[in-house]
This record gives sequence, structure tokens and C-alpha cells, in this order.
Amino acid sequence: MSREDLIKLLKNYSVLKKKHETKINELTTSNTNFSQTEQQLRNQIANEQSKYSKLIIEFDLNKSNQSKLQEELNLTRQSLEDIQLQNETLKISSQNLQD
Repeated sequence: MSREDLIKLLKNYSVLKKKHETKINELTTSNTNFSQTEQQLRNQIANEQSKYSKLIIEFDLNKSNQSKLQEELNLTRQSLEDIQLQNETLKISSQNLQD
């Protein structure tokens, strides 16, 4: 191999090496960006899962409170019915006493 061929070969090697280094740098940058995006998405998923868990807990609590309020409402209705019956009984008794 002649000296000129060696020089050409070295120049080609140098050019290819620079191209490869450039490509490696581009890929490294892309990989870094991808990793950052992936981490952001993982954080968003974790936040959404946390929100969902809190909503489920709140929903269950509201369901429990609704049941308690429904029981209280039923008791209040029953009490009202009892009072209305007592009131009717008192009215009838009062009318009977007046007669």
C-alpha cells in the first residue's frame, strides 16, 4: 500500500470516526430526552393513580355517609309517623272528652 493510499485511508477513517461520534452523541441526547420523557410519564401515572386511590376512598366514605344518612332519614320518618299517629289519637281523645 502506498503512502497516498494510507493517507486516504486515515482521512476516511477520521471522517467515519467523526460521523460515528456525532451519531453516538445524537443517540445519547435522544436517549436522555427519552428517559426524561419516560420519567415524566411515570410521575404523571403515579399522580393519577394516587388521585384515583383518593377518589375511591372518598367515594367509599361518601357511600358510608349516605347509608348513615338514609338510616337517619328512615328513623326520622318513622318518628314523624309515630308523632302523627299520637296526634291523631290525641285529637280523637280530645273530641271524645268534649262530647
